[in-house]
Amino acid sequence: MRQLLLVVALGWPLVTGCSLDPHASSDALATDASRERVSAQDGPAHGAARGAAQAPEGTAAAAARGHAAETAGAASSTRALTSLRPLGLRWTGGDGLGVADEDRFAVVVGADRYRRADWDLPFVSANVDAMTALFAGPASVPPDRLSVLRGERVHATAVQEAILRAGEQASTPDALLLLYLTGHGWVDRRGSPGLFTYYTREDGAGGYEQLITRDDLDGWAARASLRAAERGSALSVLVLFDACRVGALAPSRDAELQPLRTWELYGTRDGRFAAAPVGDQPSPFTAALVEVVAALSRTAGAAPERPLDRLFEEVRRRTQVATGGAQEPQLIVGGALDRQPDLLGPRRVPIAVRVVDVAEQLAVPGARVEIDGQLAPVEAGLARSTVATGDHLLRVTADGFLVRSEAVRVDASARGRVLELELRPRVTLVRGFLSPPGVRELKVVGLTDPGRRGFHRTSTTSAADGSFELRLPYLAEGLELLVPDGPEPALRYPLPLRPDRVLRDSSAGGDGVGLVELGTLLLQEGAGSAVWALASRPLEPGDQGLLLPLPEDLFDPRAPQLDGRLDRNDFGQALELLDAGLLERAAERLALLAARTGDADVARWLMRVEFERLLSLHDAQAVERSIAHLPRVAEPASGPLHALALSWRLADARGLAGQADLAALDVLVVPMPAGVLAGRTQDDRRLRNAARDLRLSTAATLVSRVREQRRWADLLTIFERLGAAPGWGGRDWNAIRREVGTEALSALLDRGTDRGVARGDWADALLAAAFVERHSREDWSHLDEALAAFRREHVSLAVREAFAAAGRALERGEFEQALALDGQALAGSNAHYRELISARMSGTREQLYVRRSREALDAELAGDSEGAIAGWLAALALDDRAARELRRFRGELINVPAGDGVALQRALADAAPMSVLRVPAGTYEVALRVERPLVIEAQGGEVVVSPPSGPALTLASPLALVQGLLLRSTSGPALVLEPGRAELSDCTVLDGGVQADGAGVRLELSACVLWSGPRPALTVGGGAEVRLAGGILRGVGISGAAPTLHVRDGGHVVAQELSLMNAHAGVRIDGGGQLELRKGVLSDHSTHGLEVRSGGRLAMHGTLVHDNGGMGLMVRAGGSADVTECNFRANLVGSLDWEA
Repeated sequence: MRQLLLVVALGWPLVTGCSLDPHASSDALATDASRERVSAQDGPAHGAARGAAQAPEGTAAAAARGHAAETAGAASSTRALTSLRPLGLRWTGGDGLGVADEDRFAVVVGADRYRRADWDLPFVSANVDAMTALFAGPASVPPDRLSVLRGERVHATAVQEAILRAGEQASTPDALLLLYLTGHGWVDRRGSPGLFTYYTREDGAGGYEQLITRDDLDGWAARASLRAAERGSALSVLVLFDACRVGALAPSRDAELQPLRTWELYGTRDGRFAAAPVGDQPSPFTAALVEVVAALSRTAGAAPERPLDRLFEEVRRRTQVATGGAQEPQLIVGGALDRQPDLLGPRRVPIAVRVVDVAEQLAVPGARVEIDGQLAPVEAGLARSTVATGDHLLRVTADGFLVRSEAVRVDASARGRVLELELRPRVTLVRGFLSPPGVRELKVVGLTDPGRRGFHRTSTTSAADGSFELRLPYLAEGLELLVPDGPEPALRYPLPLRPDRVLRDSSAGGDGVGLVELGTLLLQEGAGSAVWALASRPLEPGDQGLLLPLPEDLFDPRAPQLDGRLDRNDFGQALELLDAGLLERAAERLALLAARTGDADVARWLMRVEFERLLSLHDAQAVERSIAHLPRVAEPASGPLHALALSWRLADARGLAGQADLAALDVLVVPMPAGVLAGRTQDDRRLRNAARDLRLSTAATLVSRVREQRRWADLLTIFERLGAAPGWGGRDWNAIRREVGTEALSALLDRGTDRGVARGDWADALLAAAFVERHSREDWSHLDEALAAFRREHVSLAVREAFAAAGRALERGEFEQALALDGQALAGSNAHYRELISARMSGTREQLYVRRSREALDAELAGDSEGAIAGWLAALALDDRAARELRRFRGELINVPAGDGVALQRALADAAPMSVLRVPAGTYEVALRVERPLVIEAQGGEVVVSPPSGPALTLASPLALVQGLLLRSTSGPALVLEPGRAELSDCTVLDGGVQADGAGVRLELSACVLWSGPRPALTVGGGAEVRLAGGILRGVGISGAAPTLHVRDGGHVVAQELSLMNAHAGVRIDGGGQLELRKGVLSDHSTHGLEVRSGGRLAMHGTLVHDNGGMGLMVRAGGSADVTECNFRANLVGSLDWEA
């Protein structure tokens, strides 16, 4: 059921999912044609198959029914409900229904200025503005009951008067006073906090006087409550305090704050500072408070049992995220109150619904309105009810009308408003084309009720192209469509008893409009001969305009030799469906038959039908979805579908490349499908080679066009992205890269130097220098002299200019731009600038992390788990702290078929972020690659991943959580880590080990067993970071075998309670590698337990090293080791050996 989400805000609804304008009249509404697009394969075709059904058997028309149905259906389905405008939904003015059920007051105290100017806090003004907007908006405080004090007005008398005024005005049984204070804070010796006023001064004894203290606020609140009680009202008070809670003198140990009558929410804990914001933004606590209340107001339903607890938990999380854990809010529960105050506005709102006929714009008599399943009583033509704020399901019914359902969101601004909702009379649309085309009269006969005048249409005139549309009140037996032509009709066509499908407005749920698609109707045999001639022509190679070759047997599949009567019957039914033009249903029948029989000829028939069905769509994604759901027996014959999808994607890429559009890279960087790479037949090889040639020629075209336009920086982008993508790097591509890359780098250096000298714009030159630094210097060694000259003469000025530009971007809040500019500056900076730039980039990343975290928290609070996951993934790219938040999410549960490696590959490629893939016990002889954030769990026994060659598992995901797999490789490492983050638990890796190599690789291993052999059990280098908790690294103690752990080239390993045993060598650290090992065990190695070579660093604590065939610890020249509280015993050569 399609539903509309209505958000009532500031008096007018904001409608998502359609083009409703609440200020416009309903006549101004437009239909969103794209939402009503219907494709021929979605259901049974009534189109040309019906028209052709009247042709005698054996004619070309009869033989071509399937093609005509698909062609006509696709053509007619692109039209929307052009004659039926969308149903209206709008709020009208109130009619006195609303009565306040809770008086609400607010006092905002912002001490932004002081008599001592050096105490001024400019950001407090932002706090005051933000909280004033919050109280006037989501908190639903009327303007005449909102007091704002700032500057010189911040003093005890003014605050006391504002609080007492609330008690004097309270008149409802329940009332709430919201009191917000911000500015400089202080804590006295008793630990009681206070707020500086404009007139605060030092008292000469290390303290201050003329503050607003906690005791003051409690006394004033008590007096206000007494005044409210005299008027029959119970006044609750919620104090929100955003200021530091520190003092010059430490409070005594027993100075713990005791609960008062009021509820208190402090921005920080006792003895802690409240962080100041960046620029003129609100402080972290106030910003978190505003964000959470705004998010809760968008999702509010019935008030939770403890609304303040929920608010506090969300505010606490956001404040800690914004301050890196330095600031933690505190909630003190009011001791004299029996219910929690709710910062949001009233949770129950009276509303009314008026139901209107969309055709006549008059009230629908007898309409019934259900709100959340409860029938609303009707008074004076309005269905009235009092509902909780939040989302509600409305269902409206009336005799002779289609049912309508809506998901409506209501908040306090809907109080007393009337929701006007339109209903549509029951109607079925009948559409089609006449062939030959032309203007002709049509009518439907056999109706006993012609329907509503002015709305239903039982006769019409076709357009010049032959298209027509009728609106019928119902479908029944005996209805016929007539095209008059003298005494005898040119066409008499019986209408079906049921519609083909139901179309829904883009703006309504409930019953939709029935649609009958008649397709092309032949007025006489032979009419439309051009269409039929095209449709009846046999499918032949080369007809499709595809860029890749197709197998010959696709066009002439053999009849299968089926033994079972049921199988033969199913195949016959599939052919009948194919003959009737129902390609999707024919494909479904053949897929079931192929899966049941395993017959390769049935699989080829399935390929033929799927190919014809998908060919008319020109939709590569539809083809790829079809491939993903093929039965296993059909996978060897799936080459035509791969060719179809690749052809369309590469055709798009070629078009973009011809226009020098870098969007072509989005296609070129995608690896070729596993089905194309794995095929071993001659057809598969032809397809594979043709696809590779086409990809290369497309990339060459893109490079050529971009080169012609002298877009040198874009050329480097092309080489960077394709260089990091799989399948690129052959001789021809490397030649292009070297030739054009040299030209681009030289031009960027020259142009960048000229621009830098003339205008201070050094971006191009720094870009070229950074590109060479990131890639193999051997490819660009001939540029060394030019680069050296640039660094010698201009790099210092270039770095200063880029650094200054980054600072300006940072002031504007453009954090991404600031990071990019600082990155350019960092590429050419010296040691002094490098430290300064790195520090600022770290701060910028933190601010950007806070922004992304807030976006994720907003989405999570709104119930948008997909948006929350996307937000935390964006935050994870900036800081590993987001991984902890991401682990809390679990998406779709996907159960992989046992032993089906291809299905597992597809699931990994298609699963939504943070989906959980459960893999049953079995052996999966495929190579797996994970690029999405996913959870992979072994179920019910040993899950072995063992491909014929290459790594068993490659992880290149922002976050991959893997549990319980056994990985094996006969060539190379079994597990390969690419930039991203992975966490493995209870896994076993055999015959190849783990390779974590490269900056940006983050790996955590928990209770895993890794085996070494010709390769180390674990190799860490290139700046990768690995953490191990528990687990075993072991191997075979034969001469020449690899160590169990090799840390090299800047790799960093932190391990705790790790056992390393039975290998040729234990641990080798060299080339800038670092190992931190605590409470480990190294034993029974053929040679040394640990060997630290030049550049390696070891920090080891509480570790047992015993029974090794060489030295316990060997530190060679250039290595370093810090060893504390370790036990070395029974090592054959000795315990420790440091070379000079």
